[in-house]
Amino acid sequence: MSDYGIVKQTTRQEAIAFRNKKLLASSRGRYRNAVNNYYAYLARNGLPDAIESVREWLATISNPSTYNLSLQALKEFLLKRFENESPERRLELRESLESIRRKRAKEAKTNLEYLNKTQIDTLCQLATPTISMFIQAMFWSGCRVSELVNIKLKDCTVGSSVAIRVVGKGNKEREVYIPRKLYNTITGLFKGTVYLFETKEKRPYRREFITHEITRQAKQKMDIKISAHTLRHSKAMFLKEIQGLSADRIAKALGHSSVVTTLKYYFHGTPTAAEQGIE
Repeated sequence: MSDYGIVKQTTRQEAIAFRNKKLLASSRGRYRNAVNNYYAYLARNGLPDAIESVREWLATISNPSTYNLSLQALKEFLLKRFENESPERRLELRESLESIRRKRAKEAKTNLEYLNKTQIDTLCQLATPTISMFIQAMFWSGCRVSELVNIKLKDCTVGSSVAIRVVGKGNKEREVYIPRKLYNTITGLFKGTVYLFETKEKRPYRREFITHEITRQAKQKMDIKISAHTLRHSKAMFLKEIQGLSADRIAKALGHSSVVTTLKYYFHGTPTAAEQGIE
């Protein structure tokens, strides 16, 4: 940084490769964007490249998740950039960076057991295109994340709707369905050659990444606390409350090993007087 007497300063381009070689490609991309945003801020405001400038830039970020990601990105970047300094100077830089505290993420206001169709549609509109496709596919198919990421194009039979063969727990096969329009959008966006959802490296997406992003984006965009599995619950409640399916048919749609599981989670509670036909 400007207040450091650089001897063999690593260039900005070299430093943006970061120290941690185990970073996922998606993480490297987010870190790179954060670093570029920081330098754009310096240029706009005529500020020097210094710790105080880092503090000023971070102070402009209100979202705790974005703030913490940006802080971690700059830590990675600056420690890499000044790795050829003396041990004393590197320690000074590290201590300066560590003195900048992370923001504590706010707890989501609402913890939901399931989403109705309107809430699903709203979340899909607010989420990134990639995650929106996963949310819609999980809702309509009722698949687990592990089942969804492993769907291959050869497993899909295209008609007025799209029937998909999935292999669930215990290697049990079942057929699930998604709308034809959704299938066309997915294949157009992901351009898979083997998998329905395929990364640019021609591999299936990691289950952990999808699970994390669904939870993160639901909290960020709608201030609700859900998990990826919430979408499976949402499909079950949609089949029960809107489509009026019986427990045994919902069990088959979701791939439950026993209808007892379906009854336990979706058919509990004593019916009200009105539900029992009593005025």
